[in-house]
Amino acid sequence: MSERGVPISKVMSFGSDGASAMMGKEKGVAAILRRENPHMHNVHCVAHRLALCTSQVAEKIESLRKHQQVLTDLFYYFKGSSQRDARLHAIQEILDDPCIVYKELHSVRWLSYFNALTAVWRTLDSLLTYLAEASHKDHKAGRMKKKIATESFIATTYMMIDAMAPVTILSQSFQKENVDVALVKVKTGECIANLQKVYTFDTPYMQKLKEDLKGNTFKEHHQITRNNFSQEKIAKNFIDSLVDNIRCRFPADDLLTSFGILAMRPISMMLKTEVDRYGDEEIDRLCTYYGETKTVQWEISRTIERKTSDPVGDFVKAKSEWAFLKKVVLAEKYHQGVMSKLWHLIDYHHLRGFSQLAQVSSTCTNFSSTYCWM
Repeated sequence: MSERGVPISKVMSFGSDGASAMMGKEKGVAAILRRENPHMHNVHCVAHRLALCTSQVAEKIESLRKHQQVLTDLFYYFKGSSQRDARLHAIQEILDDPCIVYKELHSVRWLSYFNALTAVWRTLDSLLTYLAEASHKDHKAGRMKKKIATESFIATTYMMIDAMAPVTILSQSFQKENVDVALVKVKTGECIANLQKVYTFDTPYMQKLKEDLKGNTFKEHHQITRNNFSQEKIAKNFIDSLVDNIRCRFPADDLLTSFGILAMRPISMMLKTEVDRYGDEEIDRLCTYYGETKTVQWEISRTIERKTSDPVGDFVKAKSEWAFLKKVVLAEKYHQGVMSKLWHLIDYHHLRGFSQLAQVSSTCTNFSSTYCWM
């Protein structure tokens, strides 16, 4: 940063993948940088946060851990033999299944789980045919067949595709090059609403499961082992835990979420009394963070060091600007939704009238809300 002439005291946000080396409270990169600027806000990559939500939940549910292990074993079973792979592809062609390879799971890349699920679902007919044929002479194939040709594995595969679809859509939206922070709260709320629909099992893949799995047969010609499997219980445990985890990692009072109100997305559809109150709580939160003196301290060789930074701006004035700005945006019929576009108009036409809020907005639009790609 010094080589590029950028003083750390002017850097207002730091985005990272959330690793301890980056976010450690004492020796993490963010902590060290805050010694130069205590107002610097540490942003944990939203895509990585979401990946942690899902992977940690799955780790706590034994049946899902077993399901993931079967997918991993399946990947290595075919990866270890070109002959097995070739025979599987031949069966896929005969049965008119897509000729695809099974995917590897990565603990920090939750999207890999969805890809592995869909690869198995799309070729499950061919896979069961291959395992039935190979199990007579291949003990590994026999063991795989015992795990895969079961009600629990097949039903979990279908259910998890339905459950993972909204999470995958959210993950992909978070991995775009420029994530509008105003959309983080909106999209996480939409994801939670779609996840809760899985409770009813009135979802595409669960409806398809009713057609494919009847009695002890799958697609009318594969014998399936029925076991003591409670799909409703697993779905409820997974969805409840996942929703709780998402809400915990994307809290409504998060500073990054508070910045979202600067897009003023809903005000054109609000009643006047609602507009008057809209965003006041979030503006208070932002003004508290940036409008107060901040001090950080750390220890070096048993000596306590301190660094203090003054308020970033006059945020008493910012609060009064906010009340008037909402009226201006409505009167001018400015497009609300994309924060950067809205604030380009405000900066261009009204900068002198909203100088303190413009300072808050510039901090937000420069935020590293996303840091990496999954």
